[in-house]
Amino acid sequence: MRTPRGSQMRNVCEWRKPCAESGMDRISSEARQRLMDRQRFLETLTARELAEVEAALLRIEAGAYGRCENCGGPIGAQRLRAIPEARNCIGCASKR
Repeated sequence: MRTPRGSQMRNVCEWRKPCAESGMDRISSEARQRLMDRQRFLETLTARELAEVEAALLRIEAGAYGRCENCGGPIGAQRLRAIPEARNCIGCASKR
């Protein structure tokens, strides 16, 4: 037996009423906000990482890849394997 649409809506409203009274809407709102904040953070982090990789590609084209931007010395092969977009040698990076 199908119930009329209006009574379905009343049932949903009745179901939500205890949730709203107990603060579930507030919790849901806070959870949504945390998720949105986390997504913004991840988007920013991803954009920053992409920019670093693109900068490394430009250094390759310019013939400067593997050279420290601070002191001009070589960036160690192990460091470049671990962090291919590294801009500084380990010595200069540890001073920052």
